[in-house]
Amino acid sequence: VDEVDTLAKLQGIVDGVIDGVIATTIGGFDGSDDSTPPSADDYAGVGVTGVTATTLPVVNSIVGSLPTADRDSAEKLQAIADVVDEILETANGDMNSLPDLNAEDYAAIGLTEIDTAEEIDLMNFVLGVVTASQDINFESLKTLESKASRMIRVAGGETLTGDDALTVEDFEGLGIEGVTEDNLAAVVEALGQTSEPITPDSLQALVEEVVAEQEVTEPVEPALPVPTLQVWSMLLLMVLLLLMAQRTFPQTQGRRHT
Repeated sequence: VDEVDTLAKLQGIVDGVIDGVIATTIGGFDGSDDSTPPSADDYAGVGVTGVTATTLPVVNSIVGSLPTADRDSAEKLQAIADVVDEILETANGDMNSLPDLNAEDYAAIGLTEIDTAEEIDLMNFVLGVVTASQDINFESLKTLESKASRMIRVAGGETLTGDDALTVEDFEGLGIEGVTEDNLAAVVEALGQTSEPITPDSLQALVEEVVAEQEVTEPVEPALPVPTLQVWSMLLLMVLLLLMAQRTFPQTQGRRHT
């Protein structure tokens, strides 16, 4: 009886039972084909609310990809469920209803690189607008995390090479239009020199500025003059005069004067 003579002790026992259930059900899921994905009832059974038929695939995708230590309690699972719910609720292409996630939220779903204000703002925009027509799962979220994080690193003056270097696909993946293989180097250089806060709008404006500058500096081939009616008339007259001259003064060949 002494073991449960306070509410705190009773809560500890309950938490221990829940953790045990989590370890044997949800905790055993690792995302592989050999493991059974948890159901919405499994989550509800350990006190995690908000996991529905819509959010379940995304929640399981994240839970099955995280280290065990990041998903071994009802509190951690609840945090995952809450973040997924907000992402899916706001992934509608509307800039006026972006998710309001912070660094702690992103860390809860394994996106630990999103930890600065600029990265958070950029990622929130991407999740609300760009992902509206895309499948959302742990892999796609990690891909977006990489794009946003590397974009901010370049803007901070860091030079990225190899697999870390920014690509046309990186800009497209963040909803930025107008970047091509021909202007990529100029865009990346401009990004590294900008002093503007990095937002989707500022990135788009930067790209458009680079494109406009290149259009001005590209050499323009001089256009050939288009013959006017007067020119054609003069040419016709010259041809007629040449024909008349040939008729009037025929060439004589083979004559010899003695």
